[in-house]
Amino acid sequence: MNLRTIILILLLPVTTQAQYYMRLIAGAGITYATWSPTNKSSNITLSNGNLTFTGIAGNTGIGIATVGKSSGKWYWEITVDSASASGLEYAGVTNVIPVSGNISRLGVVTNSIAYRGNASSYCYLKNVTGSFATQGTGCNTDVVKNMVLSFALDMDNLTFTEYLNGTQIDVAVTGLPAGTWYPACQSDGQRNAGTANFGQNSWSGTTASLRSTLAGLGYTIGIY
Repeated sequence: MNLRTIILILLLPVTTQAQYYMRLIAGAGITYATWSPTNKSSNITLSNGNLTFTGIAGNTGIGIATVGKSSGKWYWEITVDSASASGLEYAGVTNVIPVSGNISRLGVVTNSIAYRGNASSYCYLKNVTGSFATQGTGCNTDVVKNMVLSFALDMDNLTFTEYLNGTQIDVAVTGLPAGTWYPACQSDGQRNAGTANFGQNSWSGTTASLRSTLAGLGYTIGIY
């Protein structure tokens, strides 16, 4: 554990510090999520211990993590390995269980949300009411290599928020239907790729302040 990590832990509320140390002690028994090799479109390939997803050019499709959540507050990250200005949705959440032939898009299929991977007039594409809609304006940043997308899923209050390099994207998406929601990735049609961190690896320094803030709000940093 490096000095930076120790300082960040000491800045957390006492109850959050206690939770951290309890998880550390029990760490050997934690199985962190990965991308599911079974519940994904055949248009997504996995590597790096099923943490890196790569889309297939010219095709869309959804993949989900091995662990979903129906209660609690949860955080994870994806570091962008490859993206295109002409790509579609990149990653988000869904309660859909995809199969091999899936060619759906996050935010279009019912009960899914995604940040648009390319510069667009809107921020989120979402479908939480049975029909898809856009949310937010002024999100004009293309997702590019080495950017970090952060995800905060609050199943106690049924909200979802994304962050780009530690800065919140628009306002939270609200009104998620109750149920089990999964971290999700997507083949964006342009051979995009990204590497998830569900807690099994060191977190990005770019998101240190964000993670500290969310931990103080009761979010579990990691998915397991």
